[in-house]
Amino acid sequence: MKNGYTYLSLGTVGIYMLSDGYFEIENPQKILAPNISSELFQSELRRLFLDGADYNAPIIVMLIKTETAVILVDTGEGVHNRKNAGWLLDSLFSVGFRPTDITHILITHAHQDHIGGILDENGELNFPTARYLIVKEEWDFWHANRLDFSTSCMPTSSYPDGNLQKRIFERIKNKIDFFVSGDVLFGCIRTKAAPGHTPGHICFQVFCEGKSIINLVDLVHSPLLIAHPDWGTEWDVNFEIAVKTRKAILETCAKNRALVASSHLPWPGIGHIGKNGANFTWIPLALHQPHVSI
Repeated sequence: MKNGYTYLSLGTVGIYMLSDGYFEIENPQKILAPNISSELFQSELRRLFLDGADYNAPIIVMLIKTETAVILVDTGEGVHNRKNAGWLLDSLFSVGFRPTDITHILITHAHQDHIGGILDENGELNFPTARYLIVKEEWDFWHANRLDFSTSCMPTSSYPDGNLQKRIFERIKNKIDFFVSGDVLFGCIRTKAAPGHTPGHICFQVFCEGKSIINLVDLVHSPLLIAHPDWGTEWDVNFEIAVKTRKAILETCAKNRALVASSHLPWPGIGHIGKNGANFTWIPLALHQPHVSI
């Protein structure tokens, strides 16, 4: 069955962690930790009980239901990974939502696995009644005449051309509302700039009645990057800024004992950032059932 979800209750705000499937990284080095020796990389994968030969990562989409809005945070892969992903619509149906129920889509950044589900295979909108929210920095980056990946660790042969982003953005340009990082949206979503992975990448905190959860989105793609935030990924548009951002936000989450979520940490991607001395660690939330009040 190609769907899945976990439900959290924050007072009057409901949060669904929806499965869009997963993606495979057949050779995780050098995608993860591009500047680290293979021996050290494999040693740390073994220490963390992560598979180094066939590394898989979930694609988790958060849905936030308030009394007045149904907000989807990104849209998964859509039709771009038919083998292992594109499950979002099925996951939505499984929890009783139709595409037309979605009032807003918050775009955290414009990588394929976050905006690929905006359009169907025919180029039509999967969520025809939704408005889209994005920061101007992200919108402008993907609309540049020449996309600049010179501060990444990506080989030049792998530079994205941005055509997918431009095509999708062209279809929703009349449905876009820009916001500024730091804005509070819908009275319960506090946004925060988290640049580096992309120029406009954001994290955000959902809060209600004294309860909250911070979505790190693509700040980390693996427990490996929590244990070693300086190792980074080839996907980070600005590698050095991404490392700095990652360390700062992980430090804050650990200090505040915050409940956090992520788009790609092991399903359902909910837990805490622990710290032992100078070292961070991923501590999954202990779930006794898939539907949790926090």
